[in-house]
Amino acid sequence: MEQGAKKLFKEREQLRQQIEKTNARIKAIDMALDIMELRQAHDPKFLEAEQSLEDVFRNSTLPQACETTFMIFDGWLDKNQMEYLLTIGGYPFDAKDPTNSVDVTLRRMAADGKCEMEKRGGSSNRYRAVRAT
Repeated sequence: MEQGAKKLFKEREQLRQQIEKTNARIKAIDMALDIMELRQAHDPKFLEAEQSLEDVFRNSTLPQACETTFMIFDGWLDKNQMEYLLTIGGYPFDAKDPTNSVDVTLRRMAADGKCEMEKRGGSSNRYRAVRAT
């Protein structure tokens, strides 16, 4: 077999391997998204969120975006739910771990009296707007 053909066969095999890796990664991402959607779908307040929040938080700070989310959605939210809502609302996360950024922000807001925190044992804490007494 000539050298040019061998080179093309080798490149084709490398591309097939890349395709397999890419397909495996796509499958893993699809599974993660399915799990996240299932978790969110149990709460009706998330059903209309994708249409109502588009680009709402694009120019907000993280605390501002969290405060706005508390005004829009009544009830308790955990850090994962808050991150989800901020993401679909267009908040531009720069951090490597956006969930941790949201968690730190919510804890600070609770310490400053800007939201209420419900401590939960092994699972993450929940937060909501401060209720008038």
